[in-house]
Amino acid sequence: MDIVKGNMGWIEVVVGPMFSGKSEELIRRLRRAEIARQRVQIFKPAIDERYSADEIVSHSGLGIPSECVSKASEVMEKVLPRTEVVGIDEAQFLGEEIADVCTKLANLGKRVIVAGLDTIILAARLSRCRSSSLSRKKLPNCWRFACAAEIPPFTRSG
Repeated sequence: MDIVKGNMGWIEVVVGPMFSGKSEELIRRLRRAEIARQRVQIFKPAIDERYSADEIVSHSGLGIPSECVSKASEVMEKVLPRTEVVGIDEAQFLGEEIADVCTKLANLGKRVIVAGLDTIILAARLSRCRSSSLSRKKLPNCWRFACAAEIPPFTRSG
């Protein structure tokens, strides 16, 4: 928490299936923060080179410059002390550690906006952050989406 400004950090989670507009929503929120003259840093996994190596790009062509990271801990290493807003795209590629990194950043007074597929691991780990921060879930554009948690486990009979 930043006692001087009175700011507490929080986490905004943008999740959904593929092609549901997650990256576009992340870009929209980050651009608004930049317009508000907040200090923004943006990260994406190095493995994600679909449209650009140094930008987050949506399927509709919107883009915003970003830094590449190979693992979640690199985000903590690269975030500057004066940064106010941290954006992370394709969080599912950064492993389970990303939830701990997001929590640490929020506890440092940062607004963390993280986007990724609605996987069981990502959702479960980030939902535990709610006690100390705010989580928001973007509803997917595709309403015929079955959450993996609702699928019964495979059992072998006989």
